[in-house]
Amino acid sequence: MHVRTGDAGRHLLRRGLSLLGAALLTGGCERAPDPLAVPAPSVPVRVSVQLVAGDVQVGPAGRELPEPLRVRVTDEDDAPVAGYVLNFRVVAGGGSVYAGAARTDAEGRAADWWTLGPESADTQRVEVRAVDPATAERRVVATFRALTARPAPGFALAATPSSISVRPGASADVAVVVTRAGGFAGEVALSASGAPEGVRVTFGAAPGGAASVPATIAVAAGVAPGTYPIAVRGSAGDLPDQSVTLTLTVAAPPPPPPPGALTSGRLHAGRIERAGQIDSWSFEAAQGDYVVLSVGEGQTSPEFSPWLRLVGPNGAELAADVGAAAAQVARAIPASGRYTVTVAARDVRAAPGVDYALSFVRAPGTHETGAGDEGGTLTNGALHAGRITTGDVDVWTFAADQGDYLAVSMAEGARAAAAADFAPWIRIVGPGGELVRSVSNTSAAQFWGAARVTGTYTVIVGTADVGGDATGDYRVTLVRAPGTATVSPGDEGGAVANAETRAGRIELGDLDAWTFAAEQGDQFVLTMAEGAPASLTADFAPWLRVVDPTGAEIAADVGAVVARVTGRARVTGTYTVIAASGYTVGRAGTGDYRVTLAKSPGAPTPPAGDDGGRMTTGTAYTGRITTGDLDVWSFGAVQGGDVVVTIARVAGANATADFRPGVRIVDPSGQVVRTASDPTSARAAFRAPTTGTYTVIVASEDLGHDASGDYVLTVTGASAAIVGAWRAP
Repeated sequence: MHVRTGDAGRHLLRRGLSLLGAALLTGGCERAPDPLAVPAPSVPVRVSVQLVAGDVQVGPAGRELPEPLRVRVTDEDDAPVAGYVLNFRVVAGGGSVYAGAARTDAEGRAADWWTLGPESADTQRVEVRAVDPATAERRVVATFRALTARPAPGFALAATPSSISVRPGASADVAVVVTRAGGFAGEVALSASGAPEGVRVTFGAAPGGAASVPATIAVAAGVAPGTYPIAVRGSAGDLPDQSVTLTLTVAAPPPPPPPGALTSGRLHAGRIERAGQIDSWSFEAAQGDYVVLSVGEGQTSPEFSPWLRLVGPNGAELAADVGAAAAQVARAIPASGRYTVTVAARDVRAAPGVDYALSFVRAPGTHETGAGDEGGTLTNGALHAGRITTGDVDVWTFAADQGDYLAVSMAEGARAAAAADFAPWIRIVGPGGELVRSVSNTSAAQFWGAARVTGTYTVIVGTADVGGDATGDYRVTLVRAPGTATVSPGDEGGAVANAETRAGRIELGDLDAWTFAAEQGDQFVLTMAEGAPASLTADFAPWLRVVDPTGAEIAADVGAVVARVTGRARVTGTYTVIAASGYTVGRAGTGDYRVTLAKSPGAPTPPAGDDGGRMTTGTAYTGRITTGDLDVWSFGAVQGGDVVVTIARVAGANATADFRPGVRIVDPSGQVVRTASDPTSARAAFRAPTTGTYTVIVASEDLGHDASGDYVLTVTGASAAIVGAWRAP
């Protein structure tokens, strides 16, 4: 038989192994003959097994070896023996084999694939085992060895961002990312070369183990505009030097604006010097643009009540507002042209000598953030801080593709730094200037939805109190899925593995982004449960949303104590889980939480001290469900076999009154084959639809999912011959 190599060959070999394993494990079930099955002739008593290929391979820990493990079985006359049953088993170093069992073909050959264990063991071993057909003696007939490759010490550099634009007389910050490998954890010394005269690059501290080193690029006022490559070099003792190129663009200084011209994103200072004074400002806008104008007095004056008016190119007044301390207008532009903005005091007799600040935002378009103000680009998943002063609005932007799922939250910062009537207000403007959403609330304002078009979105934040004069610190967060989320220092998020529990905390208006990988057809269960009661406010309510790799929300739940979602992966890729607090007016709930994932099929990685693992027929397994907990178990079954799974509540002080143990059984393809729950004992009986490893997800099925208690789990009809990559209990 000719065995093809490469990916296609591996696929065919694996398919053959699966078919041979199924033939071995289905026993005496009556079925139509399998044209691919190898007949089982009379096997001689004395056989010998030779290693054909795959011995003493070298590969990285946790990775599949490049060559399969191949053996050949012959009789006393060196003739091939067909139909001989062999088992492949890892006995040293950890790891797993793909099938675990094989029957020799007409040439006496059999094979399996070996994935090395996670440990960097010097030698890992797989034994090939067989049972003597005459004596039933258990024998080890061959042993394969493998060595774990050890990567050489070293490091690599990257710049974030890799290109940056700085105007003469200004500076900007970048980060040099140091990725270490091969056990190297020492200090890396950084230097820069190639910068033009007048450009200074300075690096922050880079202690051993540091993953990111801050760098500042300062451009003197006289540096000529242009693009300059700067080489950043890293040195670490005897290791080879590494370098990365940072592209610096020195931008030409902008021409000075005409008198009274407004720049989007900036605060413009003005002063009413005399009674009856009217200040005039102007801006250019295109039809369909969305504009926000806000004016606030610089110091409290009972006589000065700001009066703001917007006048179109034809001289017609389009909008106006007046307030005790601030005034604000927002609207879509009806026609392209130059627009006039006037600022005056409502009372023409107002006392002179009053300062004011005028904010202007035009979207779409570019925006500038003035000194002492806040705004800029929102990084997916990160926390961004700002402060709203009287009459202030800040402008942030982000890019999104059509169909992306968007979650934007603005929340009060420290309560001591916020006025009593400060109410976060978000306006989201699309790439074409359309107002997507305007939302406000007492403590936190949040938007959830899908991007309708591809482009740059503008987020305008301020306060929604009457008069617009409230002030306060705030935090704004964006979660965009799909996409890589950045976790800010002190915040939580990241990848969740199968059967893993991750801890987090929801602050006021907080959004945490978690991810997990799934293949099409995988079944998953996710929970978000309250943490310690002392960490919670009374109105904290766990809230989960699950977004698939295309940006579609596929599941959501909110609960008083636990939120739980179940679903099946429609596409292969990375799924995003957004954790927040829901239910309450103002979304003011805060508290610690735990998020847990159970996924099938797939090998679980439960935390230490948790329950779960591989089950065998007739053995009673004990476990405990805490609030929002999920335990993952598995067993092997043969197609057509009758299987019964039972779960029973253990009475006693460890169980809450509403503890209702339940099971969800998932077949090897990800289909739920049976569910069962009961306050005392539940039984799930079924006929196995296919051969392979079945997953049992244990939870409390009470209405709020917040019950806890001990349980006993058993299975009958499982097949011990089905080898899975799951841990033993």
